[in-house]
Amino acid sequence: TKNSIEIEYYTVDEWNVLEEKSKRDSQLNECAVAKETMDMVKKNGISPLSYIKKGNQVIEFNSYDELMEKLNDYVGEDGKYTPVVKSVKLSVNDKELKEISIVDTPGLNDPILSRTDKTKQFIGMCDVVFFLSKASGFLDKSDVELLTAQLPKDGVKRLVLICSRYDDGLA
Repeated sequence: TKNSIEIEYYTVDEWNVLEEKSKRDSQLNECAVAKETMDMVKKNGISPLSYIKKGNQVIEFNSYDELMEKLNDYVGEDGKYTPVVKSVKLSVNDKELKEISIVDTPGLNDPILSRTDKTKQFIGMCDVVFFLSKASGFLDKSDVELLTAQLPKDGVKRLVLICSRYDDGLA
């Protein structure tokens, strides 16, 4: 009934895992993402613990312009608080969207295992899965494993493959 953005920040334990992974001398994707997250925190000049200690935060908005302005701070590629945000839930008071839920999951290669697990849990509850993969590494081994093993078992009725950054793959 309200227009709101519910922000869930990382827990202290999850943040400690991220910090530890960021210090590893490793080529693993999860370590690279952790390093990128720590670099973003420094670049944005924020104190992660002050947000992490909040746990959750709810911000209300009145218009879609206000939504986009506020949302970009928390999930945008260059959002000030993006590196400390675990998940975001949007509630939009719109009759057209009343019975629709859209979940944008963090994916399968997240440095925080609980987020990867959350992705796998949500997939099993979906009527339709839109599977987004980068053009430069379209459908890697873990993607193919998920598509051929888990999705049919979980009863997903429809799958839509989407190639992201298609022009990157053309270079």
